[in-house]
Formats: sequence, C-alpha cells, structure tokens
Amino acid sequence: MSENMIKSSIRAEVRARLEEIGEPERLRRATLLPPKMREVSAFGARPGSVMGYLAYGTELDVSPVFWLAWSYLHGVCVPRTDWEAKRITPVKYTPGCAIERGSHGVPEVVGGEPVPDESVVIVLVPGVAFDRDGNRLGRGGGFYDRLLERLAECGSARPVFVGVCFAEQVIEDIPVEQHDVRMDSVIAV
Repeated sequence: MSENMIKSSIRAEVRARLEEIGEPERLRRATLLPPKMREVSAFGARPGSVMGYLAYGTELDVSPVFWLAWSYLHGVCVPRTDWEAKRITPVKYTPGCAIERGSHGVPEVVGGEPVPDESVVIVLVPGVAFDRDGNRLGRGGGFYDRLLERLAECGSARPVFVGVCFAEQVIEDIPVEQHDVRMDSVIAV
C-alpha cells in the first residue's frame, strides 16, 4: 500500500471516530485544554502571541485557551488562509471580533490585523491525527507545514508547536515525509 493510500485510510478512520463524538462532549473536552496548556513550559515564559485557530467541523475548539493566554498577557492570533498562494497569515483575534466563513467554509476573522511571525511564541496546531512522537497528519494541503517552517525560521526564538486534538485522534504511527514538521508536544483530551 502506498504512503498516500495509508494516509487516506488514516484520515477516513479518524474522521469516522470524530463523527461519533457528540457536541456536548466536544465542548466539555475543550474545557480540559487550559489546565493542560499551563504545563507547556513556554506558556507565560516570554511575551508574544499564542496562535490558535477557529474550530471547523469536528476540530477541537481551542477558544478556552485564548482566555488563559489573555490572563498571561499574551496576544492571540488565528489563521487567515490565502488559498491561491497556499499561505497562512496569523491575524489578531480579540473577544467579539467579527468572524465569517471563508471561501472554503473555514471561519476567519473579518479584516484581522496581521501579526508579525516573530511575535508568535506558541502555536496550537490542529490535525486529523497525531502520534506519540509528535508527528502530525493534516488534511493534505501542507498549509500548516509551510506556516510552521516559516515560523521556525524567523526571529531568535522558535515558537513551541503544540498539537491539540481529541484522544481519538492519537494513533500508533503516522507516515512522515521530509517536509512534515514535528510537534514539540501533543495534548489530547
């Protein structure tokens, strides 16, 4: 079986698991994230922005971590996706800011002010699946891999990459390609 077939099989299997988690349980588990984020050594260690995302479909809602970040006086940013350029830009997120679904149905901040890459200190990274070694399987477009590579190369201190997911998304082994970026840690709830 080819690597692409293996990845497609993993995506299908994990998506089926995620469909079984009801909305009340999703919301309950999202509240478990902030205490686990306090354990990430970089949280509060240096000033900057925590980059999260606005949950889409069956993704884990990381918004409870935004409140924790603000309590540590961090800024919060989320992705804006340029689908043609295949590029993610961090944009400022504040409580009550306007959000709309972008061209692919993914929620994004309306207008959002770009946040300099070098100010991002932690990135909460979504994925379809993760393994215990910090390897990540995304949706297949490479958007986050390119973002993480770019963030790792700017500024003097590389951000901490934290994969965040439901426990059902952690699998034994993910096939890895040269361009794949490994997570520093994975938090599963």
